[in-house]
Amino acid sequence: MRQIGRYCDFATLTIGAFLFMSPWVLGFGAPKPNLPTQIVSVLGAVIGVTGIAAVIAVEVWELYIVIAFAIASIASPWLFGITEHSVFLVLILAGLSALATSGAHILIVRRTHATTDQLDSKLKPRDERHRTSRGSSARESSARRRAILNPNSPAAQ
Repeated sequence: MRQIGRYCDFATLTIGAFLFMSPWVLGFGAPKPNLPTQIVSVLGAVIGVTGIAAVIAVEVWELYIVIAFAIASIASPWLFGITEHSVFLVLILAGLSALATSGAHILIVRRTHATTDQLDSKLKPRDERHRTSRGSSARESSARRRAILNPNSPAAQ
């Protein structure tokens, strides 16, 4: 699961880099920066930098920032009156892609945390479930997790 989240981070970084470079790669950038070039560059830079931060260390708030700017990318052709077809498509497609990758990564993070919390509650003895700290070591805890996840393993017997 974490590996899929890693791919989502790299995809977000790639989307941001493409969005930032698209005025020059696709040829709608002007010698003097015009409004579409500025909008695409700023949105691409923010999504790309947030993608770099997510690759380095994943925090959920970074993913929400990407979602906010992806929605801004989707809405910007209508908000700023951009009518050029290539700019319109780049903003919409990049925004939808960034929205999908960040949304998928948020779902992965939530599912991973939910699974970990369920395992922790199963590992605690009944009298310790409401306490905040446990006296067992991390090695014992991981061995119990493996035994719960795979009851046929040698560690479970």
